[in-house]
Amino acid sequence: MIPDLGVYGRVYFLVDTGSDTTSLHPSDSTSLRVPFARLGNPASLAGIGGVQTYYAAEAILLFQEGMQMQLYRLPLAIARPNQHNQGLPSLLGQDILRHWRTVHDPTDSILEFTVRRSDGTVMLPNT
Repeated sequence: MIPDLGVYGRVYFLVDTGSDTTSLHPSDSTSLRVPFARLGNPASLAGIGGVQTYYAAEAILLFQEGMQMQLYRLPLAIARPNQHNQGLPSLLGQDILRHWRTVHDPTDSILEFTVRRSDGTVMLPNT
């Protein structure tokens, strides 16, 4: 969610342990209908697509863990769309990952996360 922009929706992030910041790339910003005209203060950041222009917007990210939603408030980096970043996935960075325990065992095809800390927890109703 980006409440100030009225943007809400589901995003599937690629885990990027080398990224400091969680970022939204054009395939997702287009489907979420991010109003780029309302974004300001562009900044250049280096990453998987080279140096790109990003805008910062205060976001709330929710991740479901069993019957709970873990909530995080953070500045989300939103990439300005261009011909070089159209196919890039949105990335989950260390601003979230540093709050999780990560188990990565490729020999058994395991990639697991356990929340150690969040900004809030929302209990889901039993259905």
